[in-house]
Amino acid sequence: MVHQAGRQVALDVGDYTLVDTTRPYVLSFEDKFEQLCVKIPKSALHPLMYNPQCITAVKPSSASGLHQLGLNYIKALMVPDLVSHPANEERLVQNFLGFLPIIFNEIPQKKTIDDLRSKSIQLDILYCFIEKNLANPDLSPAMAAEHLDVSLRYIHKLFENSDSSFGRTVLKYRLEKCADELGNPLYNNKSIAEIAFQWGFNDLSHFGRNFKKQYDCTPRNWRQMP
Repeated sequence: MVHQAGRQVALDVGDYTLVDTTRPYVLSFEDKFEQLCVKIPKSALHPLMYNPQCITAVKPSSASGLHQLGLNYIKALMVPDLVSHPANEERLVQNFLGFLPIIFNEIPQKKTIDDLRSKSIQLDILYCFIEKNLANPDLSPAMAAEHLDVSLRYIHKLFENSDSSFGRTVLKYRLEKCADELGNPLYNNKSIAEIAFQWGFNDLSHFGRNFKKQYDCTPRNWRQMP
């Protein structure tokens, strides 16, 4: 049993919950047990949560696919060979942190409000995923759907109220990265094509046309600005 903030939850084999160890809490065990504790800094998790004080001592439904996904990540963190390489460890940690808000905001409290909160958080996570993968020319809604463990249709649905789309968001972010580097003297040794290809473009005509549309200026003229 886990008790915190007036809430209590019974954990069975394979269940997990969040506990804020800076606030009073009680763990009680009625039989032999083994547990795995994953320590997460508040500074890493709280900005991703809508109301982090209200999700301790609760648990996701064991029937949820996201619950199982979270459990698989926790188990993965225990495999030495998997986390021995820093790049693997960083990716696992970031993915785990990315899924936690979705998993725990799934828990129904006030359903309509929570649905909106969950979508908002998922959209934020989607934006982060896009930013981290801009350099990949194969970045696609299908990749994002796999990352969030949702359907392709749901990825498009997340943009319904944002006056944008997955493709337009990727294009905007890539153009911003290119504009930053074209305007930075530190990248003068790189050609315009190199910068464009580095940020996921594979067609210079497409890049130039959209750059001018967004900045009302060609990439070459942008680079020559004082």
